Amino acid sequence: MNVRSLEWWIARIRLLAIPFAVLQVALTRHYPGADETIAWGLTGGLAVGAVVLYLAVQRAEPPVWLQTAAMAFDFTIITAFTILFAFEPGTPTRQLLLFAIVVGAARFGLKGGLVVAIAVVPISAWFE
Repeated sequence: MNVRSLEWWIARIRLLAIPFAVLQVALTRHYPGADETIAWGLTGGLAVGAVVLYLAVQRAEPPVWLQTAAMAFDFTIITAFTILFAFEPGTPTRQLLLFAIVVGAARFGLKGGLVVAIAVVPISAWFE
């Protein structure tokens, strides 16, 4: 699979994640403190970033800096939602961290998968 095709598919999946994030935030009850406001802010950030990155990959093959920026965005959004919803017992958001590892490996090969896996360790430790 070429880089443009991969980034195009990831961008589409990111767009499809927006309605799921909206549903998750809207249907969750009993947020501690100001977490609901933060959740809506993260959802807005996901929407804006997803649209910007989708438009950015519509041109020719994306440069490495764009792939790296997209990976940083994906990792940040995924870990932010994971940490935010840690208060909810039994939430499957922690499994999103595995998605980040897969995306890192798909984009950058074994090195990318290992770097993201190492970056996920402190986030996973948050739950233990």
